[in-house]
Amino acid sequence: AGQVIKLFTGRDAEPHEVAALIKRYEEVLPDHLSARKGQLMPNINELLDHFHGHREFVSLLLTGNTTLGAKAKLARYGIAQYFDFSVSAFGDTCPDRLDLAADAYAKATKRYPGIKAEDIFVIGDTPNDIRCGKSIGAKTIAVATGSYSLAELAQHTPWWTVDCLPEPIQFEKRLMTM
Repeated sequence: AGQVIKLFTGRDAEPHEVAALIKRYEEVLPDHLSARKGQLMPNINELLDHFHGHREFVSLLLTGNTTLGAKAKLARYGIAQYFDFSVSAFGDTCPDRLDLAADAYAKATKRYPGIKAEDIFVIGDTPNDIRCGKSIGAKTIAVATGSYSLAELAQHTPWWTVDCLPEPIQFEKRLMTM
C-alpha cells in the first residue's frame, strides 16, 4: 500500500494513509472478486487436495497481499481450507518480500521442528517469487502462467521451471526425487 501511495503522490506514505488504503481495499475486494470471471490454473485443486492428505506436506501462503485479501481470494476460488494460515506470511505484516520469506520460514521452523530450508518448495510465477524462495534456501518452482514466459523465468535459475503444474502423482514424484 505504501508503494501505491508513493507511486501516485511521489512521496513516502504516512502510516495512517497505508492503514486507510488497506482497510478500503479489504472492504471492496469481496465485491470485485464476485464480479470477476477468474479461474484457477490447471491442476491446482487436484494438487492441493492431493497434498492436503499427506503428513509430509503442508501448504503455506507467502504473499504480498494482506491477510484478509489473501483469504478472500482463496475463499472465492474454494481453496482456503488447504492452507495453514498460522504459519503463512502476508504483506500487511511484512511489506518487503524477502522479509516475508524469512517470516514464513521462522514460523514454519517453530511450528514444524526439524524442517530444513531445502525441504521447502516456493511456487510462483514471477522473478520476485523466485528471489523470495531463494532468499531462505528453498527450492523454487517457477510456473509460466502469469505475465512472465518460461524463458524469462528460467533466467532467474529456479530449481524447476514449468509451463503449468503437472498432475499430482507426477508432481509428487518430481518433488521426491530431488
